[in-house]
Amino acid sequence: SNVFSVTIPPAPALATNAQVISVTTTQINMSWQDNAGPVATGYLILRSVNGGAFTDYLVLPASHYAPPTTYYWSDTGLTPGSDYLYHIEAQNSSGHNDYAGLSAQTLTLAPSGLTAGYSSGGVNLFWSAPTGAVGYNIYRGTSPGGEQPTPIATVTSGTSYTDTNISPGVTYYYTVTALNDNSVIVPPPNMESAPSNEASAPVPGAVANFPSGFTGAS
Repeated sequence: SNVFSVTIPPAPALATNAQVISVTTTQINMSWQDNAGPVATGYLILRSVNGGAFTDYLVLPASHYAPPTTYYWSDTGLTPGSDYLYHIEAQNSSGHNDYAGLSAQTLTLAPSGLTAGYSSGGVNLFWSAPTGAVGYNIYRGTSPGGEQPTPIATVTSGTSYTDTNISPGVTYYYTVTALNDNSVIVPPPNMESAPSNEASAPVPGAVANFPSGFTGAS
């Protein structure tokens, strides 16, 4: 009878150093160290969205280069302000050796409906929260579109802020950005949304205090 030999390849080496490079509202860019090279037939990507169960998402082609090399991939068409977790498995006919994992949150949409109004010694700001926001940066300027690049405050609770560091007779202009939860990632990718609409509020000028009985010049 004929004798056939079959070579069973070893399971491919585990990917390492998985990291998030950058995110947008609809895309997560990532990389990992490919330690398998042509021994793998592909990378199975399992994905969980907003804490749901992991499901087989897609299979990426294997690297044709001798390892180790850096493998880059972008997950696109995502939902703003949503959490995505990934398991990355190099596989072949012998299976796989565990997985490399990473997670990230897409950027939120910009806060909406920002309003500003002076009252009782401060400018009160109110806005509507986008999905996925865990905080907000407040930016201020003294001319339209002239908000300074450094926020005057970061709000970690609620969707309002009162600016009391103001001067009489000045009109202040404000925008607000939303922060997502990517600060827990090392190193952290971008986590700040586009700015909200701009809102402004004039601060009344100083009121002179005259002595009792003063009637002005005659």
